[in-house]
Amino acid sequence: MKHLNNNKGSTITTAVIVLLIVMVLTGGFYMLAGAYYRNTINEYSERQAYLYAKGECTVLGNYLVSYGDKSSNPYWVPNVGETMNLKNIEIHKVDANGNDTGEKISRIQSSSGTITRESEDKMVFKVTVKVGGESSTVTLTCQQNNNNWEIGTYK
Repeated sequence: MKHLNNNKGSTITTAVIVLLIVMVLTGGFYMLAGAYYRNTINEYSERQAYLYAKGECTVLGNYLVSYGDKSSNPYWVPNVGETMNLKNIEIHKVDANGNDTGEKISRIQSSSGTITRESEDKMVFKVTVKVGGESSTVTLTCQQNNNNWEIGTYK
């Protein structure tokens, strides 16, 4: 007697299983790509916040280096132990030559800072900037040497 194998329908079953495997892998890769994309956006926003905060600290430090305790320096803290609060700092775009365009950077959600006179020869600038939900704080310490203010270290 002959033994017959019935293979009808096995091709469709195999095709459905392969299709399901491909769909599961595609969904997994899609979710992985989305997570990577969100992580990249957050890292970019955090880096931009850091760079804006560092730039603003540099501007404040340059005021100190250029004007010192002259009346033309709006960011001068005259007494040791005092702190000046800065709220809603406007950070503007600059052109290719480094000139202020007067246009506010729209990606910045908030920016604030403080200027503290820690001693007769030490000023500390602290600026916090929030971009894209990520915030960064930069601190700049300036020292006075031979009656001249110098930009010090960033943290």
